Amino acid sequence: MKLEQQVCSLELAKRLKELGVKQESLFGYTDYGSLVSYILTDYVPEPRYYAAFTVAELGEMMPLVWMQTKSIGRYRILWWKESPEKIYSETHRLLKCDCEILNESEANARAEMIIYLLENKLITK
Repeated sequence: MKLEQQVCSLELAKRLKELGVKQESLFGYTDYGSLVSYILTDYVPEPRYYAAFTVAELGEMMPLVWMQTKSIGRYRILWWKESPEKIYSETHRLLKCDCEILNESEANARAEMIIYLLENKLITK
């Protein structure tokens, strides 16, 4: 799998930085959209770079969620304000989710969910 498929897009990386997400990643984008591999941390701030978060890095930022891959090749992430364990049946759980994200890229789906949660003040940076 290519690196570009394992990290969030430049557009989402920029939005995450605007929302104040710490720029700690193994990869980054330049202003021109080039993907570079190096360790980007808040200790060495680079205003021209945006953290290109990996699927794993984004997973560490996310609160409890439930995810499945749909048959059409899209990643589906569902989020609940309350723990899904409190909801009794799978069908009921799907109908009662508080947010649903669909994307062809798992990294982008996770980034979009984090953006939604930050913008709606459901999680903090």
